[in-house]
Parts: sequence; C-alpha cells; structure tokens
Amino acid sequence: MSLTDCTRTKLVAILGLILCGLLVIAACGSDDDAQVLEEQAMEDGIDLDAIDRVDDLVEILSGHDRDELRGHAFEIDAWVLAPPRSRNSPGTPPQGCPVVPDKQDWLSDEPLVTRFEVAGASIPNEALAETAPVLRLVVPYQLGFIDIPERARLRGYVLVDQYADCPGAESLFVLEDVVEELPAERTDELNDVVTEWDRITSEHGRILLEYPADWEIEERESGPSSRIRFLGPEPFRTIRLEVQDGETWWHPEADGGNPPDILGGDRREEATAGQAYARLVDDRRRSGGDERELRLVFNHDGRTIVLAMMMQDGADPDLESAWVFSEMASRLHLEGDVSMSDPMDPMLAASDEVGEGPFLSEADARYVAVQDSGMTMAEAVEAELVSEQAARAAVDGACRNFDGRPDGVWLVTVDGITPGGSEALRLVYLDASSGLRLCQAEAPGVD
Repeated sequence: MSLTDCTRTKLVAILGLILCGLLVIAACGSDDDAQVLEEQAMEDGIDLDAIDRVDDLVEILSGHDRDELRGHAFEIDAWVLAPPRSRNSPGTPPQGCPVVPDKQDWLSDEPLVTRFEVAGASIPNEALAETAPVLRLVVPYQLGFIDIPERARLRGYVLVDQYADCPGAESLFVLEDVVEELPAERTDELNDVVTEWDRITSEHGRILLEYPADWEIEERESGPSSRIRFLGPEPFRTIRLEVQDGETWWHPEADGGNPPDILGGDRREEATAGQAYARLVDDRRRSGGDERELRLVFNHDGRTIVLAMMMQDGADPDLESAWVFSEMASRLHLEGDVSMSDPMDPMLAASDEVGEGPFLSEADARYVAVQDSGMTMAEAVEAELVSEQAARAAVDGACRNFDGRPDGVWLVTVDGITPGGSEALRLVYLDASSGLRLCQAEAPGVD
C-alpha cells in the first residue's frame, strides 16, 4: 500500500469516528434539544386561553402584539368594584366615544378599597388609580340591564375597535357574558373596633364627645378657642377637635371665589356630626404621598367646630382610623339648637320669594306628583306653591339639599300605598317651572 493510500485510509477512519461521535452526541442530546425548542416556542407565543387574571391581562396589554389580542374572548376571574370617581359625578363621554373610562366599574384581582365611608360621606381613593393594575368594565347597550356579582368570572374582549378612540381604550374590558358568580369574601369590613369609650366635654363649644378608652388626650385652650388631641396607641393615629370663635359660612353661588381655608380642599361632602349637618372636607394639599387630611366642619353656638385627622389611603388604607373617626362623629352630642350647622347650607343662597314663572298649574302639579310618587292608589290631598327657601325648610332632612335653584316649588302631599304595601303620606317636591321632581320625603307630622 502506498503512502498516499495509507493516509487516505487513516483520514476515512478518522472521519468515521468523528461522524459516529457526532451521531452519539446528537442521539444523547435529542431530548434536551426538544425541550429547548419547546421553551423557545412558549417564549415566542402566549397561550391566551390560559389568561384568567386581571394582572396578567393588563401586563400583556402593555407589551404583547395587540393584533393577536383583538377578537380573542378572554375569561377572567375578577372583583367588580365601584370606581373611585362617583358614577354620578360630572363628565360626559368624548365625541364618538360611548364611555367615560374613569366612571366605569373596575375589575381587579383583589378587593381594592376604592372609596371610604366617613361620617356619612363617601370619599374616593384616587391614589389607587395611579398604581393599581385594573381594567375598566364596559357593558354594551345590547346587553341591557344585567346583574353583575361583586366577584365573577367574566367573558369579554379588549382593544375593541368601537372604543379605540376613547381615553384609556387599552384598559377597557368589553363584557360579553357573566360566566359564573364566584365567592366574595372581604377582609376590609370593620365592626366594633372599639368596645369601650370614655367621654369629654368641651366647655367652649358645649360639646360632649366620646373617644376610645385606651386613647390619651391632650387639651389646650387659647382665649375663646380650644383644641383637644386624641392620641391612639399607634403614633400615626391622631384625631383633633378644634373649637374656634365665630361661625364659618360660605356658598359658591352666594359668595363666589375661593372657600375659607378651613373649607379648602379637593371636595366638601355633606356629612353628619351627631345631630348636626356638617361638611366633610377632603384635603390632600397638606400631605404628601398616600395621605389626606379629613376635616368635619360645622357651626354651633356662635363657633366653628372642626373634627380632623390625617389618614393613609392608597393601596393599604387605614380603615381602622376612618372607623374610629366616623364613630366619634356619630357619638358627638351638641347642646342647644343645631338647625343651621352646615357651613355651606343651601339656605344661604335660597330665594325667599316665588319668581314670576310661568309655572305649572295646581292641577298639573297634583297630577305629576301622583305619577312621580311611586305609590299606587295615590291621591294628591294638598298642594302649595312656595319659594325655594320655604321648600328647603319644609322638612328636616335630605330634601333640604335638593339640587338646583328653582324660581318656585310645588309641595304636593300625596296619600297612597307604597311598593311594600303600606299606607303612606309623602311630600313631593316639584320644580314649579319644569315639573321635574326635586325630592320626596315623608310628609310633616307623619310618624
């Protein structure tokens, strides 16, 4: 055999060994390679049918190919929450857009606290809107009025073309069906946080106030004014009572301009303090981060009285402080007359004269009141045309605060049967010009 033939033979043998080695390696690594390919495939695509959480859907909406998401029916398990902003607050949809996103119900994986109930007022937890991963529920008109449970499995769509030009379109979940109701157990409901109470009297304001027995108090007086601080076991829980000489009054229509500093803030909601009407001022100007100051402001005996606290809101709100504050407000007792205690009482700007009209006739007012009373076998037994001021003063309660500034009000007493089957005597308030119902209350003198 020549040298060339020998060399050629060795090369063939070497190549054969290399080839065999590669085949062995390939055979041994086939399972691993398949796994790598499978993982790569999972990375390249997402199983949309497996998405059943709001958080996951929010995440893929922010980073996935949106064309793949359009038209896909998602089924998600979600809490259905009232939005921080009131559904009845001002605001209309943009032209060509059928929804106002910040007034739509929220969908969340957790039972977020979107609003606080404090001293009879509802305060929005706006800080959540900046951080919470939520979708906003759209119920198409064709579904009509449907009952949506507090927590449910919902089927619907995202990135629907009909809503593409709406603000926040990427966060809208357009409902197709309520698949099933799910268990809804909340842990944020508080009852009887405090079981033992002590009492203190403020001589300046003729106020009796109860406070938790395990809280400490600090009193300070300065001339005609006084302050009492209530200090809870935790240093961040502090409530103060201030009594200032002179009453505070302000009404935007009567006075215009900015409110007095004590009423300044994001909102001034109708509230109660014991037997008095008050304003709950929600003020985030004086805090940083997820905090707000809440001030319950009312007038009594020639003085302005303020019950105030700082409260943490956001994703982890201090509901216990809100409960204690509300309970102290409800237990508060004032001596003497409290009829004009709300510093923004609508009576401040109410006209004491009936305008020139034209107004509904008495016969028409009686007919409209009967129809609007919601009662059966109803009959209008009395009708009187009065001024706005007289109408607001007619019955103590919510009807004192009806909306608008009517030139005249028809007060119509209607006798009838309520939907519950009981006999009732109701006072129906009608705008004398338009005939629109302003309010309805139990007629005076009815027990």
